[in-house]
Amino acid sequence: MAEQDQNTMQDLTDVLQTGVLNNPSDTALYKGEDVKAGPITITIRGFVKRQFTDKTTGKVENAWVLLSEQDGPGLKLNLTRQEQLFLIMGTNRIDEMVGRPITLEYDPDVKFGAKKVGGIRLSRAEDLAS
Repeated sequence: MAEQDQNTMQDLTDVLQTGVLNNPSDTALYKGEDVKAGPITITIRGFVKRQFTDKTTGKVENAWVLLSEQDGPGLKLNLTRQEQLFLIMGTNRIDEMVGRPITLEYDPDVKFGAKKVGGIRLSRAEDLAS
């Protein structure tokens, strides 16, 4: 158990790292098309803070990226996804989220501004009441 705690702490040190990813077409991130075929359940490994630069406008923003145990792409957490994650997990504490599953689903009603563009919604992958 102590070794597992140590590994978790090493994963959480990623939170302090910064880097640059292009947004929104970077292949290192999940996109809505990735989950159109059906929901994907992943296990949370940790989070990293990354700087994103919009290729069109040059606007720079910092955002959290959820990393999974499955070594797939990361998931950029915009404010809506952060709120969904906190609600589903019942906490905003990273140490209480690591090791827990979350499901990514395609939702055609996701909006960017006022326009429906489709995208990823988070949903519960476990019964938190147990």
